[in-house]
Amino acid sequence: MIHLQRRQVRQLRSLFKKLGAARCPAPTSLLLKTDSSGLSIQGSIGEVTAIYRLPGSFADEQMTIPFAVFNDTAGSDDSVVEIVALVHQKLRVAWSSGTVPQIREYEIPASVESWSLPEVWTPMDLRLREALTEAMKTASAEATRFAVNYIQLRGRTGEVIGTDSRQLFIESGFPFPWEDDLLIPRCGLLGVEELKGDSLEIGRTASHMWLRLGAWMIALQIASEARYPEVHRAIPASLEATRWRIDPGESHGLAQCLKQLPGEKDPHRPVTVELNGHVAIRARGTESLQTTEVHLNRSQVEGNPLSLALDRDYLRRALQLGFSEFQIVDPDKPIVCQEGSRRFVCMPLGKSSVVASSSEAIRVELLEPQRELKPKSVTAQRLRQRAQSFTSALLAGLLEEAEALQSLGQALIERLGSLSLEIQRLLPSRRPELVNANASPELQPDPFI
Repeated sequence: MIHLQRRQVRQLRSLFKKLGAARCPAPTSLLLKTDSSGLSIQGSIGEVTAIYRLPGSFADEQMTIPFAVFNDTAGSDDSVVEIVALVHQKLRVAWSSGTVPQIREYEIPASVESWSLPEVWTPMDLRLREALTEAMKTASAEATRFAVNYIQLRGRTGEVIGTDSRQLFIESGFPFPWEDDLLIPRCGLLGVEELKGDSLEIGRTASHMWLRLGAWMIALQIASEARYPEVHRAIPASLEATRWRIDPGESHGLAQCLKQLPGEKDPHRPVTVELNGHVAIRARGTESLQTTEVHLNRSQVEGNPLSLALDRDYLRRALQLGFSEFQIVDPDKPIVCQEGSRRFVCMPLGKSSVVASSSEAIRVELLEPQRELKPKSVTAQRLRQRAQSFTSALLAGLLEEAEALQSLGQALIERLGSLSLEIQRLLPSRRPELVNANASPELQPDPFI
């Protein structure tokens, strides 16, 4: 007989569901074991196993239960869930739902394998947990001809590496207690708040790499037969690189406003990065011909001027990781961000995805205190010209922009009343010849495989 609280069951159910990578199913069954030192609950999804340890003194007992028990009994109170193993491969589970007693029987599933624990545990810096989390975010959901759906731990160099063949995360400086290189699967449980503690230990058995964080132990099966790409060969030397140093006051604002730029839902979400003595981020989506530019007046550029197209998710991720310098050797080569022991490398899109500068572009600037986009003043004549190339889906947005320009003076306010009619009259006009905005962005060859 094993007792748990409904509140505990709810929390454990939530955490075990996050055991695998994103969108993985929950474990089908759990192994419960009690002894004089406590209660352990073990669940597995594919190549990942987690064990939760609850201290206490119990009689020796072991049973396998279906995960449905946790689904049915989870609650928000401290009332008791009683689990009893019966004869003929049956379980009886009793609990109370409010004031109503509940009793249900379940079939006992097939036994869950109990893994051997490491004989030696090595304390590690807590930043290893963050490095593993970021590497697992970077890894691919599926394998290619290389096992990019795994992350690599390099024993000799102390590196944690993750790549999906177009982006790469590396963090070094970890004294692993082994010399060889390991490939381990992704695990969503490492990124949850409940596992953030003040200690981290690692261990290894013949088949698994283990982590111990507080009351949790996580076993990641080693993929001994899989092949991993030589990712370092794809990282260009940065001796002659153009360097973009983003101002700290602009970094957070840019990461936020990337979501607001046109093309956020387009394939590969392209933005153009122009480094020509100044820094401008430019975007145009397939839903319109409107180009929007964000000018970073406080950022610095050193080296040869260039323009390149980049998936905005890679730019946003680099900023969220805290990188402030981007090194670009060539618009067709991987972009390198490095700070201390961490590196983030990503591949730009092809030259056909670069959006050229336009006098008709909407220019915006970042306001450091509010971190908002502020449209710069444009004349009513420019609004009329821009309307010639707008689709009907953008008319509402143009009217809102016109209303925001009331500060230009009473003359413009009087003009606003007839602006809507003028736009409707101008809509049938021939669209200007531009690069096909509906074409998918050109992808460079995957550099890391």
